Amino acid sequence: MNLHEEESRLTVKQPKDDAILLKKGSEGDELAWQSIIKKYGNLVFNICLQFTGNAQIAEELSQDIFMKVYKNAFELAQHPNFKWWLIKTSKNRCIDYYRKHKSEKLKVDTEKVADKLAIKENPEKIILFSEKIKVLHKAIVKLPISLRTLIILRDIQELAYDEIAHVLKIPLGTVKSKLNRARAELFKILETFHYFNS
Repeated sequence: MNLHEEESRLTVKQPKDDAILLKKGSEGDELAWQSIIKKYGNLVFNICLQFTGNAQIAEELSQDIFMKVYKNAFELAQHPNFKWWLIKTSKNRCIDYYRKHKSEKLKVDTEKVADKLAIKENPEKIILFSEKIKVLHKAIVKLPISLRTLIILRDIQELAYDEIAHVLKIPLGTVKSKLNRARAELFKILETFHYFNS
C-alpha cells in the first residue's frame, strides 16, 4: 500500500498549497521546505512533546519525522491529506520510540513544557498556570501509551472523534469509551498530585 491509499477514505482534500510546497520541496526548493516546517513544525513537535514529556527527545523525533517527509515529498504531494498523514506518522514514531525505550523512565522537561503552553496574561496567572501545566504533564506521561494517545489527540490536539478513529483505525465507539477511561485514569493520577486543591 502506498502512502496515500491508507488515507483514501478521508473526505477532506489536501490543501493545494501543501501539494505545491511538497512538490517544490522534492525538487530542492529550500523556501518550500522552510514553509512546510513553519506550517507544521509546531504541530509535530507538540505531539512528540506530549507523548514523551521531554523537549530534547521531542526535537529529535520531530527531525526524524521531517526527514521522512523529505524522503517521500514527491509521493506526499499526491497524498489526499498531508496533515493527517503527518499526525499519524508522528504518533506512530512516538509509539515506536516508547516501545524501544520503555525500560527507561522518560524525564518530563516540565519547564519547557510550561513555557510552550503558558498563557500570556498577568504574572500571577502565568505562574499558577505554569505550575498546573507541570503537574498535568507529569500525570499524562504516567498513563499507558494507548490512553495517553487518546488524551493527546482529543484533549490537547483537539481532533474530532471521527478523526481520531481514523488515525488510530479503531471504531468510533471504542474511541469514546477508551477516552472516558483515559480521563478517569488521568483524574485519579492528578488527585494523587493534589492537582485540584490549588
